[in-house]
Amino acid sequence: MAPVAELKLGRPYVLRLRNESPNSHPIHLHGQVFRQLRGNKLKLPSNWTDTIVLNRRETINIGLVADNPGDWALHCHVVEHQKTRLAGFIRVI
Repeated sequence: MAPVAELKLGRPYVLRLRNESPNSHPIHLHGQVFRQLRGNKLKLPSNWTDTIVLNRRETINIGLVADNPGDWALHCHVVEHQKTRLAGFIRVI
């Protein structure tokens, strides 16, 4: 399986997460922390976190610095959703 994204160590990134499903998804990123920068639905807190809830038809931009090398899981915390392939990983090199 190929990574969802390959990031360079020490560089800042903005990732856009979009939910086109009818369900909400608690999205978790292992090994990194991020800030919610912008969303199309709700006012977002700007605290550092590793998990967000991505609601139906919502798009959220998250910002992070790729400061931890390795392969890191990015997935929905609902196990049934992971079984439908709502899981992947990012690679920091």
